[in-house]
Amino acid sequence: MAAVSRPEVQQLTIRMPRELHEAMKALSVATGKSANEITLAALRDYLSEEGHRKAVDTYFKEAREVYRVALDKLAHL
Repeated sequence: MAAVSRPEVQQLTIRMPRELHEAMKALSVATGKSANEITLAALRDYLSEEGHRKAVDTYFKEAREVYRVALDKLAHL
């Protein structure tokens, strides 16, 4: 039997107000989705908003300029 490839995941611990945690647990019960699924969906929605995408794009554009020489050297290895 072939091994199933799983995407690499990272673990993150967050702190949240009790009220938010209780609301997430209630939503989990109501929808049958895990707290992890709810959190990932909320984070994906947040990061996909146009303003956030522009901020990330701007950051990477600036980083490419700052590290251009090193990136060019790495590209030719």
